[in-house]
Amino acid sequence: DKFWQMNNMKNIIILFLYIGLWSCNSAENKNTSFNQFIENIQNSPVEKRNDLVQNYLSKIIKTPIIENNKTVHFVAYLKADSLSIRGDLQNGWATPHKMSVINCGELNLFYKTYEIPSNSQIEYQFVLNGETVLDSLNSDIEVNFEFGDRNIFRMPKFVKSPYLDLRQAVKKGSIVSRILKSKTELFLDRKIYIYLPPNYNKEKSYPVMLVYDGDVKLYTTPYKNVLDNLIHDSLIVPIITVFIPAMDRNNEVCEENIDFANYLVNEIIPFIKADYNTYNKPENWGIMGASGGGMISIATGLLYPEYIANIASQSGTIYENWCNDKILFSTYLAKKEKHPLRNFYINVGTFDLEFPYANTTLLQEVRMFNRRLDSLSIPYKYFEYNDGHRDSNWNQTIDDILIQFFGK
Repeated sequence: DKFWQMNNMKNIIILFLYIGLWSCNSAENKNTSFNQFIENIQNSPVEKRNDLVQNYLSKIIKTPIIENNKTVHFVAYLKADSLSIRGDLQNGWATPHKMSVINCGELNLFYKTYEIPSNSQIEYQFVLNGETVLDSLNSDIEVNFEFGDRNIFRMPKFVKSPYLDLRQAVKKGSIVSRILKSKTELFLDRKIYIYLPPNYNKEKSYPVMLVYDGDVKLYTTPYKNVLDNLIHDSLIVPIITVFIPAMDRNNEVCEENIDFANYLVNEIIPFIKADYNTYNKPENWGIMGASGGGMISIATGLLYPEYIANIASQSGTIYENWCNDKILFSTYLAKKEKHPLRNFYINVGTFDLEFPYANTTLLQEVRMFNRRLDSLSIPYKYFEYNDGHRDSNWNQTIDDILIQFFGK
């Protein structure tokens, strides 16, 4: 028995050593599999390459191919002389990158490899003969009405917000719409959409969140799901949310941002208060927006902290000497002691917009803006995400903002 036990133990040790060596080799093979594939193709005669590529691609569930939690390979197999890729990884959509190519007879194999953080979320498109095309091997598509649909992929350690999806068992808030006729010639009449929480009681007072680009946020993003889910899970108090559509966006968020902030405070807020029972204190009011909407949110909060004490900018397009910044800051500093902001939330993507002509990036500009806030002793909370400049990034932080502003 003792001999058997010793011999059995020896076999077990050998088995574990074998498994360990097999695991190491498997990991190594996995890490180098794509490079080995490319090397095999390059070392094979042209007439045999098509079969090799087809066999390899038949085993790929989807592209891009991710290895090591950090390496990503973009692949396309088609009839073309050249192919480029553009997206978050290509200088924030500013400069398409030409993909490497291997001649495989009638078709060519195109590929491009990047090393990126393991929790990244990335969007991209291919450019073929000057035309935008999607990656046919990637079924994950982000609908974008302004710039065209885009492929999207997520690295293995990316964690999706648990509040984005529709939950059937959750009580749903309702959406009503109203036409606001402007009292000033500067701004057109606009349809405003209002979210009323489940079991809305007109005798009860509610906090209010104002959302710029509201029609887009309401109907092309899961913003309403987040509201329903957070209220159901008792992570925020029931709130009214006002979705304000942009009408003349470029002017509203920049040249006319002071006028628009005046319009928002003097017309939109009274319009809401006339029909809905809301709290009046600024700490119960918030405003948020993304990109240019982040700029108008900051402008409104700095100008009118006595009305709105919670502001959030998601990838706000803030630059050095940005629109009317001196007036905005001087106004807030004069009001700061009596009406300090309660929450000043800022985020930006590490793969956000780049501006090669100006030798800068939005990430750099937002960091500079933060240093300016520091110099003026204006408190804020700041977050960077391994993501780009789009709704699929901004949707991820709707819950964070709402909880920060209206958490129980």
